[in-house]
Amino acid sequence: MAASKKAKVRKGKSLLWVVVIILATIAAAFFINKAAMSHASNFQTSRFVSEGKLRSILARQLRMTKEGVQWLHENHHIQSTDSLRLRYSFQTDDSLKAIKLIRELKKRKYKAELEKYIFEKAFFITGKTTRIRMAEDILAPWTKSMCELGYEHDCEFDGWEADLKPH
Repeated sequence: MAASKKAKVRKGKSLLWVVVIILATIAAAFFINKAAMSHASNFQTSRFVSEGKLRSILARQLRMTKEGVQWLHENHHIQSTDSLRLRYSFQTDDSLKAIKLIRELKKRKYKAELEKYIFEKAFFITGKTTRIRMAEDILAPWTKSMCELGYEHDCEFDGWEADLKPH
């Protein structure tokens, strides 16, 4: 009878350990999931380009567009009726953001590629447009649209330069 009682006690202790292990596993899964969700929400709210930064980028790029068009007219005798390809660039902090932006740029028939600088933890998107007229009334809205496209994908539009090579 004592052996039967010991077997019941051992069976009870084994069952108790199983319950403890299950509860510990559930608790661990809960805390791991909570930490992962916290990290995910931080990731989603952490933007590379804020609305304030967009306004600053837009003002700077529109000023540079005006100056760039004037410089092309004065120094390279490019007329507002001439059409050239533009080299452009963006930067961001995440490769997925960069890849999504590249897809959008390619829909516009632009060339686009991704460059990564490991030490800076930065991703650069560079490319070339189709031909665009070198008039401020064309380039200013185009510049604005590139800044906004960058913002939509949490990337900063770094600017453009005219490709003066004959094609």
